[in-house]
Amino acid sequence: MNRINIALVTKLIIMINPVTGKLTFIGRCICEHNTAGDNCEVCAPGFYGNALQGTESDCEPCPCPQQGACVILPDESVACLQCPEGYAGNK
Repeated sequence: MNRINIALVTKLIIMINPVTGKLTFIGRCICEHNTAGDNCEVCAPGFYGNALQGTESDCEPCPCPQQGACVILPDESVACLQCPEGYAGNK
């Protein structure tokens, strides 16, 4: 069962569509547990994982020098991006 991240909304705008009369809610979430994005749907810079699982450990720190950015490769290994001078390769 997939769980959805629950987040507080920091800014909420309510608009009424003049044609349909339906309400539209526009806002941005206050993300927790190292997540980011309008709906906390991605891991924050310096973290990796699946932010949509809904647990505190979805986004783990990148195992990179100076906690640099990283990505998960198709073989599920982690590759560091933007390595500082003198560093290269997967974690």
